[in-house]
Amino acid sequence: MKACLLMTRAVKKYDIGITPDGPKGPRYHFSGGPITVAKFSGRPILPVGIGAEFAKYFSSWDRFMLPLPTSRVTIIFGKEYYINKNVENNTARDYLKQELDELNRVAEASFRSRGVYLRFPAKNLVVFR
Repeated sequence: MKACLLMTRAVKKYDIGITPDGPKGPRYHFSGGPITVAKFSGRPILPVGIGAEFAKYFSSWDRFMLPLPTSRVTIIFGKEYYINKNVENNTARDYLKQELDELNRVAEASFRSRGVYLRFPAKNLVVFR
């Protein structure tokens, strides 16, 4: 909860990007932290899907992706999503998960249309604006 409080203070001053699956996973599971921060800060969440044509994937639990130099990268931005304090966390989480899955599908499809298949699915990111 302390981390959420610190993040809430930070997003009131800065635009911040985080991965929604948290520092320990599981991979692609949308943790409650970003939702709590959005509720209490009043700042919207901007979902982002990212894919890279060529990248180094680390053997960490989240398969951290580092795009290689000269690699094409696709970044797809969703719509800003404000979370009312009365909205259930599960409702917001389900909506954002669907949105991120769709953004990643579009990012991956942009490569497939050029005959490139990504080694791992695109990465999730949310930005507080």
